[in-house]
Amino acid sequence: NLNLILGYQPTQNWNLYAGAVYQTVDDTVLLRGTTYSAFNGYDFRTGEDESAGWLAGVAYQIPEIALKASVTYRSEIKHKINAYERFNAAGMTGNTLLDNAMTALNASSGQTELTTPQSVNVDLQSGIMADTVAFANLRWVDWSNFKVQPYNFGKLSQMLGQAGLV
Repeated sequence: NLNLILGYQPTQNWNLYAGAVYQTVDDTVLLRGTTYSAFNGYDFRTGEDESAGWLAGVAYQIPEIALKASVTYRSEIKHKINAYERFNAAGMTGNTLLDNAMTALNASSGQTELTTPQSVNVDLQSGIMADTVAFANLRWVDWSNFKVQPYNFGKLSQMLGQAGLV
């Protein structure tokens, strides 16, 4: 992530800021082992993808007592990726329907969507005595909306579910 932040200080104690967020992702998932059932040997690679979002915040400070408090919101960022996917178990499961589906999916492609979640940071600092400062940092991330479903992986999951194989 790279952030470009511009700020405005209307008074000595208050700061307002906002900016652009540039984000890159580069993912690799390799599923190995019998635990993954039909997905054993599945490979997923995105290559590098770039996208942008934004952030905004407010800060308050009292320099005489080393007090600083800020709240920063960062938007979710959406990526659309043409990823590499491969089902290495194609032709080896002993189930003709499953083998044919994996072989067909290995020859197809589609776009995978990835959204990194929104977040809020709260940063606090206060002087507690001469030459001593206390810090607290809190971070909330909306992981409930974070999901990645590669295109072909999703198609095979749907097929398996409809066929009662998962």
